[in-house]
Amino acid sequence: MTGASADEVAAALLDVVSQKTGYPAEMLDLGMDVEADLGIDSIKRVEIMGVLQEQFPSPPPSAPNNSVNCARSVRSWTSC
Repeated sequence: MTGASADEVAAALLDVVSQKTGYPAEMLDLGMDVEADLGIDSIKRVEIMGVLQEQFPSPPPSAPNNSVNCARSVRSWTSC
């Protein structure tokens, strides 16, 4: 899927985070810190980014994993 809207990416992101963490999607918010609020470590972060790359295959060539600290950052990185 290319040219996805920010809302489509946000919905997919929350769905993937819900699947990977076990948190209900209704409890998740794009402003949550992936480590502090959700307990997502670097390995799980890579897994989430991999799923999003499969769903939205045209992200920018690189994204510094260190700067992706909240769900909103992930959505921005995957929006094209």
